[in-house]
Amino acid sequence: MTMQTFLISSNNSDFIEKEIKQIQKNLDVSLVNLIEINPATSVSISDVRKILQTVSLKPYGGGERLIIINDIEKATPEASNALLKILEEPPVGNFFILITNNVNKLLPTIVSRCQIITDNHNTNNKTMDTGKSVKLLREILQSSAGERILLAQKVGNSREESIQLLEELIVSLEKFLHKPDEEIKLTPLETAELITKVTTAKNYLERYINFKATLDILFLGFPKKN
Repeated sequence: MTMQTFLISSNNSDFIEKEIKQIQKNLDVSLVNLIEINPATSVSISDVRKILQTVSLKPYGGGERLIIINDIEKATPEASNALLKILEEPPVGNFFILITNNVNKLLPTIVSRCQIITDNHNTNNKTMDTGKSVKLLREILQSSAGERILLAQKVGNSREESIQLLEELIVSLEKFLHKPDEEIKLTPLETAELITKVTTAKNYLERYINFKATLDILFLGFPKKN
């Protein structure tokens, strides 16, 4: 099935514009069927209702329609849930581009329904050596509960080191959204949910909550993979 929703993660306007134009060209969308939403403060439920009203009509001239939603991370909870219902079964002929400067702020269920386009130079998509975190991720997913506790105690030698490790895990998981790891075999939804869990744990550590206990709980919450 062809993915009908694209998620561009970047804070670079030139990169975003280039990707939008490429998608528009690939889909052969005319300007009359190009709709852009620019929220002033937030993406509201009224914005989503307008989208729903638009997609209920056929695109002009029988072609494809492309709906661009900027700053999707500003969507209210009500708007996010309403938008999710549209993305789950997008009407034929309608494609979406969601734009954000930080994919970690989005609902995992929304992220899992998107084709991710990541700007490697985005300040929220840090470039780092993630080999260690990928190896650890494989170990966690294949370990028992007791083994996961031992792993958490082994890798969490300090708060700073633990925060760095979680940052690397987030970057690795974001890469898996774009290109799944054949050995780890996480589904897009599982990957998006793990990004949320790891990001939450990192936020806890930055607020000086017990880092050993935080890693224990985090690792135990990962799915089991053989």
